[in-house]
Amino acid sequence: MPSSFWSNTIWYILLGVTILIELIFILVKVRNKWRVLALYISLAGLVFSYEILIGGLHAYQYFPKIIPHSLYDDGVVGNYFSQFSVSATAILIAVYKLKYYWYFIFALAYGFIEELFLKLGIYAQYWYRTWMTVASLPLLFWIGKKVYESGSKHIKPILLYLYIFLGLITLQAHTMWIFRMLGIFSFGSSLDVPTERAGTDALISLIYYLIMFSTMIAIYFSKIKWWWKVSTIVGFYIAHYIAFKLQLIYYKEGWFLAYTTIANTSLYFYIFLFDKLYGQPRKG
Repeated sequence: MPSSFWSNTIWYILLGVTILIELIFILVKVRNKWRVLALYISLAGLVFSYEILIGGLHAYQYFPKIIPHSLYDDGVVGNYFSQFSVSATAILIAVYKLKYYWYFIFALAYGFIEELFLKLGIYAQYWYRTWMTVASLPLLFWIGKKVYESGSKHIKPILLYLYIFLGLITLQAHTMWIFRMLGIFSFGSSLDVPTERAGTDALISLIYYLIMFSTMIAIYFSKIKWWWKVSTIVGFYIAHYIAFKLQLIYYKEGWFLAYTTIANTSLYFYIFLFDKLYGQPRKG
């Protein structure tokens, strides 16, 4: 076993274990487990959106050494541990209705973990500082409380669409990242992500998510005729091709049609999945 496992990876695995423990405590407590799981995934999507922006601004870097041959992809994996951890804590606080002072206790605990990771050399900060994490987490925990409360009853349509959108950022964006690791797809003109391009590619990805996810959600829930839905899907292929020609999106040679089909299909499937997980009655 490589030495990097004991110096780097093991600490992220331990953080992953705490995520599983938190999820067990959450799911044991709640009755509507599937809906709460969906809320957790949606909240993680909100955190992931924030991480995309911060990561694009070259704020910090994770070094779990799980994908050592790619600094970028290794950092993404480290980001996942962070993202799912704070989201699980936010839902845990909401489910157990912990007092507000717990917000600050958990925020300080994460600040301690961040400083520990810095000391261990498995995480680096550039312009970002630990106090920013401690200061922002109570807000996330409050948002998590509101998300959980809204999800404990009938969810208003506008909130449902928002939660599905955020959930897609968690599931669809991570699915797309797998294809990036395989060298098939990426935002930008190539698979290389130099520091100076990271912010640009992060902006491209966020715009992509906003347009694609919102449009597919509208198609799924709308009552328009099926041929309009098919026409919109065809429009997706055209839009992807234009983005490819403008070097906003990269495809491995010969993969344009296959990847775009997979991306469209998985996106529609995830919306269907969230629709079932949230269990909202459909009108009409």
